[in-house]
Amino acid sequence: MSFEQPTGPEKSKEPEVSPRNLEIFKEIQGGDFSNSHELTFITPLIAEHLSKHEGTLILHCLTTLTDTAAEHLSKHQGRLDLDGLTTLSDTAAEHLSKHKGDLYLNGLTILSDIAAESLSKHKGALSLYGHITLSDTAAEHLSKHENLNVAQAIRARIDAFK
Repeated sequence: MSFEQPTGPEKSKEPEVSPRNLEIFKEIQGGDFSNSHELTFITPLIAEHLSKHEGTLILHCLTTLTDTAAEHLSKHQGRLDLDGLTTLSDTAAEHLSKHKGDLYLNGLTILSDIAAESLSKHKGALSLYGHITLSDTAAEHLSKHENLNVAQAIRARIDAFK
């Protein structure tokens, strides 16, 4: 099996690929997405394959996401569940803001002002139900999102800017 090996600055962010992930990669390359929810890591090439999946794409076991993988996943149409992510780079947020469908990022614990501004432009439901830390600026940006789902603990802060 071949898959894209990381290069450049993203190389250091990518963990070793487990045997189970390799099995799932093969399945995905063959058009079988049934075990994609078990993936703990994806390469940009696998993200490109995943983006072609029709319907809900649950990747809640992912704990990291490269900017390039986020760019590919942004092309997926349908619900995209990335609840395993605790952080998201500004560039990845910019890419994911272009996703057409509901976006679940319930595992995020912090969101930068720039990432919040990007995600505020996302069309579709945006779910941020995690224990997330937001600055006032980030809360103000998110107040502009038309279909934002957040925990009660931060709802009042965001709504104060409406």
